[in-house]
Amino acid sequence: SGRWIEAEDRPGKRPGGFCTDFPLTGETRIFMTYSGTPDNVSTLAHALGHAYHGVCVDGWPQFGRNYAMNVAETAST
Repeated sequence: SGRWIEAEDRPGKRPGGFCTDFPLTGETRIFMTYSGTPDNVSTLAHALGHAYHGVCVDGWPQFGRNYAMNVAETAST
């Protein structure tokens, strides 16, 4: 179990990150490139905010989980 964050910094991997959820399993994953910079910490914190928001809306009806990007970005901040 675990391994919810894939953060390996390897050659050819693009910088940045994103969070995605898997509604059928109720799990979330974060994919990012982490090299230890303050910007990486900020990116990870932002993605964790998205993951936390996903936990908060888990179990809501589909129409309640289908929100605009500005809501998702506000929630992750």
